[in-house]
Amino acid sequence: MNNIAFIHGNSGYQLCPYFDHGLSLLSDTADYPLSMPIDVALRSVKAKPFSKDFSKQARALDTTLRFNRYSVLQFIEQNDKELGRVSKVLRSQMLKYEYLFV
Repeated sequence: MNNIAFIHGNSGYQLCPYFDHGLSLLSDTADYPLSMPIDVALRSVKAKPFSKDFSKQARALDTTLRFNRYSVLQFIEQNDKELGRVSKVLRSQMLKYEYLFV
């Protein structure tokens, strides 16, 4: 939630789809080495721009955004090897933000 952008069209402005999830997926291996435990790395990631806490930002959005738990888990399982530690990050975040999944 560090990248917030808008699309301007005939009906006015609307939020862009989510993009650039690099930091939230621990892509910077200089700051988050592959040897670092996932829970330790996730504790050190700081959200921007409204709050350093991702949960506070999510609540501030007051969004109806929801993810299909089955579809996400199926994607993770089908791509587990390619995802590497991102698979573990996604599973961990699914537990933390359980209220976003249906």
